[in-house]
Amino acid sequence: MRESLKAMVVPIARIQGKLVEYPVLARYFLGVMGFLYLIPVAFNGLPGYTTRWVGGFGVLLLPWLLRGRCWNGAFQWFFVLFLGLMLYLVALYGVTGSPDYRVFKDIALIGIQLFPGALLIAVVLSSLEEDYDFIMDILFWGMVFYGSTVVVGALWVDAREWFALFTVNHSNIADTSARARGLLNASGAGTSALIALAFFAGCLRFEQAKALREKLTRMAGMVILFSACLVAGRTGLILIAITVVGFGCRYLLNQKSAGIKVVLIGGAAGVFGLLVLNWIGLFNFRRLDDFYYLFSGQWDVGIWKAFSSFVLWPDSRSGAFWGDPSSYELNRIPSDLGYIRLLWAMGVFGSILYYVFILFLFLLAFKSASKDRHRIFISTLCLWLFFIHFKEPFLLDQRFLALAVLTFVIFTMRFGELSRPNESVER
Repeated sequence: MRESLKAMVVPIARIQGKLVEYPVLARYFLGVMGFLYLIPVAFNGLPGYTTRWVGGFGVLLLPWLLRGRCWNGAFQWFFVLFLGLMLYLVALYGVTGSPDYRVFKDIALIGIQLFPGALLIAVVLSSLEEDYDFIMDILFWGMVFYGSTVVVGALWVDAREWFALFTVNHSNIADTSARARGLLNASGAGTSALIALAFFAGCLRFEQAKALREKLTRMAGMVILFSACLVAGRTGLILIAITVVGFGCRYLLNQKSAGIKVVLIGGAAGVFGLLVLNWIGLFNFRRLDDFYYLFSGQWDVGIWKAFSSFVLWPDSRSGAFWGDPSSYELNRIPSDLGYIRLLWAMGVFGSILYYVFILFLFLLAFKSASKDRHRIFISTLCLWLFFIHFKEPFLLDQRFLALAVLTFVIFTMRFGELSRPNESVER
């Protein structure tokens, strides 16, 4: 057994040595791998496989885990929680006999696809002595590329039809609708939220940019992302608005000038004044009516309807506690809220177990991060996912789960123990 493990580890150690020897090649390799991993795309002819399966080659690095080189406390708890979650789902499907394996498949891919791919990316990242900024750049520039195709597809019908020849449409929105998806597989809330997250990462990296050229290129990228979000979905626009306001307030509050702070307070007072004028009927703007209904208790939206009706709980007590996987599909319950759909599918016990697992990933990554901008990004990603989970089951979206798992692995892996693989092989 020891000799077989040694035979598996030696080639990997040599590959890592080559990556250190040729850093330019390694950076391109890491960029491509991160691009394929974070932003998966399925092409026509192979609809069941996405580009993320390339990251599955990371399973070659599992001998390090078997030799205890990465088997730290964080990874141990990761596998304990993940194994407990999978055992619960297996028992749930066995008892209910549900034919719908959607929830099981989405969660199982964390261990089969997401974790091995994240392990591979993290090892290459450590070989280059890069940090999480590289991953944020991959997310930002990758979405700028796809955002450009979204904008082009929205402006030219011929381009939209040409893009549709290559990639599969996984959304419930036809390619002839007003929304454009470019080379992505879907257009809607999930895509717009991913664009907004890339926009947020771009803002964090923009703050760190020193050269004027770098600032201008990042600003141009953020303009492209905002334009793409206009035709991709409304959820991302809300998140981008929060980002702009948040960074604007942060910048102004850091200024020493009292006049700038007065302008900030005056702007906030002006927005509040518009709401008051709209409320008493002296000023009418259609979008402000939403705020009026919200504060007056008359907001007639799906979230309030769902939480104020009996659709919140499954029909039976056993279903409420244990769950019924067949109810996960949207047509089984009159709501697409993520919390409600997961509650119906996995019950109270399973939902709590899953949320604990997700929070564990973010908390360990946040605790292990040393730079403020990394902690800001991790906490924002966590808060945004739990916030927009009210709209749709984003906490089961493989794109966001991939980023969560990758973030966890990067910040909790023992990079120091991977820096000298040849020494461990010779022992």
